[in-house]
This record gives sequence, structure tokens and C-alpha cells, in this order.
Amino acid sequence: MPSYESRQREKGEPVLATKETPIRKSILHEEQTLTQRAIERLPADEREAIVATFFDGVDRLEVAEQMGIEINELDTILNRAYQKLARELKELK
Repeated sequence: MPSYESRQREKGEPVLATKETPIRKSILHEEQTLTQRAIERLPADEREAIVATFFDGVDRLEVAEQMGIEINELDTILNRAYQKLARELKELK
């Protein structure tokens, strides 16, 4: 069976780098650092919500209960945080 790379080349499509290289590791590390710094700059409620739901994998209902808010308010906080992060990280690229 042909590899991913050979199938892409046959179609004339770009081949995505799939191997771990020092450059890819460096880029990934830099992106993780920038993301972490952006999260640290969020207001406390947004940071808590993002970390609990996205990184810790806590259910949204449980996070809302822990924060003492309704689920729809948590969703608003998460949406606002995601928008801020997307905007900030886009500006860094």
C-alpha cells in the first residue's frame, strides 16, 4: 500500500510534515509557550474555565457548579475566552 506521502505526491498535493524533527519540536514548543502565556493573561474566571474544561477535561456542568454559576454563563465565559485567545494568537503569527 502506498504511503501517505507518495499518494499526496501522485495527486500533486502538498505533503504535510508528519515526522518529529528538531524544527517541528521547536515550533510546537514555541506555540505551547505562546498559548500558555496568553491563557495566563486572561481574567481569572476565563482562565479557570478554560483550564478546567479544556486542559483538565472537567465536564462543563461540574465546572459551572464549582464556579457557582449557571451553565449558560459558563458558556459565555468560555466563548469570550476562546475569542480572546484566538485573536491574540492570530496577532502573534
